Amino acid sequence: MEIKRLKEVVEQISVSEEARQRILRMDRKREEAAAKRRRIRGGLSAACAVFLLAVCASAILGTRNVPQWGIIAYAQGAKWVRLEPGERVLLHRREADDIYELELELPDNYYYEKEGVTLGLDYIYSAGKTIYWRTEDEEPEVDFPDVMTTSMYITILDENREETDKVILEMTKEYDKCYIELKEED
Repeated sequence: MEIKRLKEVVEQISVSEEARQRILRMDRKREEAAAKRRRIRGGLSAACAVFLLAVCASAILGTRNVPQWGIIAYAQGAKWVRLEPGERVLLHRREADDIYELELELPDNYYYEKEGVTLGLDYIYSAGKTIYWRTEDEEPEVDFPDVMTTSMYITILDENREETDKVILEMTKEYDKCYIELKEED
């Protein structure tokens, strides 16, 4: 008897056509919203992947084209030190020929341009990748100051002779001591 009664109750429940259409519209809207969310997530994932690839590619290509170069100096304590911008280094004289030495560390096929300079009676010049500072200890006829400074401008060129960097070597002689400082050109 219970089944008969239940069947009657179910048959009495009916949904109007308007309610049926409203339920179907709500169901379609829910499906459309879910599809839109899936498209947005897919687009964001693709955009993130493209951005990550672009960052990696620029990092790889950017570092590949920038050669490392430097200048080392024979410094106090009879050791070679790499010059860092803004750091002042006391040079050590090679006793054999009374000169101070600096070496340019350049990649293969790279060059540099510079002009020889003087500082009092001292002469600063280059041969190959070496820069020499020859001091003159004779008593000059002219009275030079106890502290003197000069600058050597160096331009680094790549294998195509195109400029890649410019620096300034500031050379200072204080009494009988010689100092070098690497400065970046503005």
